[in-house]
Formats: sequence, C-alpha cells, structure tokens
Amino acid sequence: MAFLLHWRHYYAARWQLFRRNPAAAARRYQLALAASPGFWLAAASLGYLHATERRYDQAVAAFEQALAIKPDDADMLFNLGYVLGEDRQHARAITVLERAVALNPKHDRAWFGMGLAYKGLGDHARAAEMFVKAADIQPMNPHALYELAHAYVAMGETDKARAVIRRVSEFDPKVTRQLIDETGLRPQ
Repeated sequence: MAFLLHWRHYYAARWQLFRRNPAAAARRYQLALAASPGFWLAAASLGYLHATERRYDQAVAAFEQALAIKPDDADMLFNLGYVLGEDRQHARAITVLERAVALNPKHDRAWFGMGLAYKGLGDHARAAEMFVKAADIQPMNPHALYELAHAYVAMGETDKARAVIRRVSEFDPKVTRQLIDETGLRPQ
C-alpha cells in the first residue's frame, strides 16, 4: 500500500487545485515526488502549477526534474521552452525547443515558441521562419499568422504582411481586425 502513497498525494494535489489552493497543491506534489522520485507526472504538474503562478524559476526546476526522468519527451521540452521564453531566457528557450522539434518535427507549438523566442531576441527574420513552420503544420492557427504578419512588418515586408492578413481574413475576422488596427495594413 505504501507504493501508492505518491498517487494519493498526487490526487490530493488535484483536489487542492479544484479548491483553488495552489500552495497546498504544490506541497502535495512535492510529497508525491518525495514518495516516488521517478514520478514524472508530479514533477510536470508542479511545473504547470508554478508556471500558472508565474514562478518561472521554480517551474523551470520542476520541468527539468520531469525531463531528467523522461528526457525524450517533446511535450515536456516544449513546456520547459515555453517557461524559459516567458522568463525572457530566449536563447536557452530556443535550444530546448530545437530539441523538441528534433524529436517531433510536427510540434507546431514548439515552432511557434521558437518564433516568439527569436522575436524576443529581435531576430524577426528567424522568427518569421519559425512562424511559417508553425502555420504550415496548423494552417488555421491565427496566433502563428498574427505573429508572422507582425514579423513581416518589423522587417519592412508589407506585401508579405498583407498576404498573411488576407489569409487570416478567410477564417478569423477578429484577428483580422486586430491586425488591420495594429499594422495599418489591409488584406491584399
């Protein structure tokens, strides 16, 4: 019965989250990890919890702990890369997200995350490349296309930005209006 202790703590943490008590949930996830150090799900859940609370240093540590247990998990690498990006550690985020897409080239969120990281570094050309890859995988992803249009505007390529706005106008009027308002460009 003692070997199930980690699951009891894990589900108690989930209950604490339902009750909107993240501090108690974090303690329970940590107890689950203490009971079973190889319990990657508790480490990942702790990472998500810290990320939602914007405690990025703790989220990074938790995701790294999960990756030490499951090193070839593209989704976990994405989570770590996302948190690093949110913490403005853009170069490190790119390195982690490159590993994610090496494991899963169809991971559109990882391509998108790399685009955001390159944008954070001010490299709009590389950001545009990443957003194109994300949009190729998910053609109706308004977030990737939104960022792509802005990357083209930042590079002075307004014709390409207009073409992207036209593409978005085919399926998302709200994002289209937002792009027109923000860029001053109309669909081409």
